[in-house]
Parts: sequence; structure tokens; C-alpha cells
Amino acid sequence: MNSPEETSGPVNLWHKTYDGIRHLVELAKGLNRLDTKKTPFDDGSSEVELLTFASGKKAVRKVAFDDTPDMPSATPSARRFMRSADDRADAERLAFLVARAVGAKVPAAFRYSETELLMDYVGGIPGRTLQGDEREQERLMSTPSGKRLGLLDVLIGNEDRNPGNWKVVDGEVVGIDQGEAWSDAGKSLPDWGYQTFGREYYDFANDRWRKNDLSRADVERMEEALKAVRSEFIPSRQEWYDDMMKRFAEVKKHSRWRA
Repeated sequence: MNSPEETSGPVNLWHKTYDGIRHLVELAKGLNRLDTKKTPFDDGSSEVELLTFASGKKAVRKVAFDDTPDMPSATPSARRFMRSADDRADAERLAFLVARAVGAKVPAAFRYSETELLMDYVGGIPGRTLQGDEREQERLMSTPSGKRLGLLDVLIGNEDRNPGNWKVVDGEVVGIDQGEAWSDAGKSLPDWGYQTFGREYYDFANDRWRKNDLSRADVERMEEALKAVRSEFIPSRQEWYDDMMKRFAEVKKHSRWRA
């Protein structure tokens, strides 16, 4: 594991500011301590582990991975959308910033090495436990937190909001695992694998934007906040930022005060 000691300054190779993640920067300094307890997640994922620090605080260590042609999921059609560990690590980092800008709830993410991130731990009820309860899922999608998560997914091109990638915490919907964000290049929205919370903003069946209930104040506040995070996308992720803002323009166009 790479040492994060050099991250104690104002920036590192991936973050231009530590706003919103300073608590993770401080926790990262204790990653190599022997008194840090490491626990595998129940799903058996080798890329994610729960860390419990001597202070009692918890965080998640996630290792981003490269897609390779010999992966079981690497069908000929899927190979067009294979991505790197760098893509996945940046997707987690940048998705958190966009989530804050639009009011969606996802864990803060601190990228401290080429492939490793430290993230807030999210407890709560996994969405997969609600499979089969369509009424409850629909209710959650229509809550303020569900709508904001749907907005986030549409903006960042996250088609991977499967039942294992969201939780209910104190009655609010929280998204987890944004590593596949911005991976839908070349796909139209109706081709998304999971058309869940994003349905509040996009009619996937008819391939068109829906009228949404965002007010003028909502849109203007979000627009300013999204402009404020642009520097974090420069220079290597400018294309991601431009794509996101094009989608935001559609959301704005179809908001209740513009539609």
C-alpha cells in the first residue's frame, strides 16, 4: 500500500482542494498503523475493505481496477466500454464533488494513490434487500434524496445504479460506488443497464427528457456550484465536465420554470 503521508499538504496529484474531505486526509495518515483493523465486506469483494481506526472512526478503502480482455464480463461488445483503474478512481473522486453541487448524498472520496481511495463508510439498509418491493422502491425514488441521486446519475452518466449501489440511511437514499460514472460514452441513455433513479429526469422508454420539478433557485444554485468544481476536471477530465454540463443544460431546459 502506498503511504499517504505526502497528502498532508493543501493538494496532491489528484485534488486541487481538500474541501469536504479533510477528515479523510487525516484518517489516511493512519492507514499503515498496526492498530488499524481491516475487515472484508460481506459481498466478498477484493477491491473494498472496511477500516476501523484506533479512534473508533470507520472508513472504506477501495482499490480501483483495470478491465482486461480476459475478464469473464469482457464480451466483444463490452470491450468497447472497458475502463482503467485511473478512470474508476477519478470517477469516485469527481462524482462526490458533483453530488455536493446538486445536493445528492454519496460518500466523500479521497484519492491518495494511483489506484487507492479512502471513502466515508455508509451504513444503512442496502437497496438489494428491497428487491421485490416495487412500491417501496418507487416511493424512495420520488423522495427528495432519491430525486437528487437520480439527477446525479443522469449528469455523470452513471448507468450502474443497481440495487447493490445504493442504501437507505435514516430514511434518505445514499448512493455508493460511483466508479462507473462517465463510462457511457457512445451509448444512448435508453441503452443504460440500470434505469432506476434517473427516471425522474429522463424517459428512457421514449428516449426524451422529462419535465422536472427543479425551481429557478435550485437550477441557478446548482449551476454556480457545478461551475465552481470545473478546475478539478482540468486538464485530464475536461471531456467529462463538458458532457456533464451538456446534460445539465437539458435538465435546466426541462425544469418547471423553463418547460
